[in-house]
Amino acid sequence: MSEEPWQDAAHSSLLRSSRQQLHGQIAETLETHCPELMDSQPELFAQHYAEAGLVERSVACWGKAGHRSVARAAVVEAAAQFQKGLDQLSRLPDSPERQRQELEFYSALSAVLRVVKGQGAPETGRAYGRARELWEAGGLRTAS
Repeated sequence: MSEEPWQDAAHSSLLRSSRQQLHGQIAETLETHCPELMDSQPELFAQHYAEAGLVERSVACWGKAGHRSVARAAVVEAAAQFQKGLDQLSRLPDSPERQRQELEFYSALSAVLRVVKGQGAPETGRAYGRARELWEAGGLRTAS
């Protein structure tokens, strides 16, 4: 006997909610009991926070992971991490804080793409272009 469509939706929703809660608990437990992992594996926290729907925490961890990868010269990995941070940022409402974070991520992404893909690559140009748009648009420039 088949369930009604609303029952399928409720079941899926319950599972998603439980899954999100579990990911949040995993991240919190790791942060409490193994805080050193935040420095050595921020991408682990970023993924759990993303799966838990904790976007702001996920963004912060993806940024940390990207900068950590850059410091290790793992630029391909850094590019992927900065992109994941941008994907998470797109889930937040537009605000000056989001634009500031987006500018930081696009600036970092454009720098690593320059190394990975080259200055003339379309992806590099798009990242630099978006960083410039954000810089010029939101009053993000400082007075000289």
